[in-house]
Amino acid sequence: RARVTRADKDFTSERASRGNRKSYLDEHGHLVPANPAGAASVVEHVVGRRARSKGDSPYSSFTAPGARTGVDFGGSVIEVDVVRLQADLDAGRVADVEILPPHRVQAAIQADADRIAGQPVDLYVRKGRIPEAARSYGLDAEATAALRQRMIDMANAERHHEWMIRGVVPGRYIVGPHPGRSHG
Repeated sequence: RARVTRADKDFTSERASRGNRKSYLDEHGHLVPANPAGAASVVEHVVGRRARSKGDSPYSSFTAPGARTGVDFGGSVIEVDVVRLQADLDAGRVADVEILPPHRVQAAIQADADRIAGQPVDLYVRKGRIPEAARSYGLDAEATAALRQRMIDMANAERHHEWMIRGVVPGRYIVGPHPGRSHG
């Protein structure tokens, strides 16, 4: 299937329940990220509300069909036709948008973990083994905590088949919102 999904309680609200900025549908039906010109990285977006820069994110997150778990962030769902959007990006019909499929999201998390540790890191660790695995690199407490978070981020990104889209997604590529959950 050529669509990725995003769930939310209220797609028209620019703020999440905790008050932080989030992606929303504007009055024209376009999906606008927390800050279209934002400087937050893929990893800062993935870390989510724990990162101060999440409100500065130019990204919106999506779940791919086939994700091992349903992601339920609210009672309604939108779908984005990423195949048609990518074709129109390639043809120059859409500008200032970038689609990051799961392998690119995961590569960004991996690169950040390798940077933290100063060496290649195995991020594919079973949940219960994460604290021990993070400590095994012999880093200081702050770096070990950051590495542990990257392991959690990778597990989540992999489980949700997380995609990201940078920029404002034009409404013509969006179906919904309609009641339901992200695929799973």
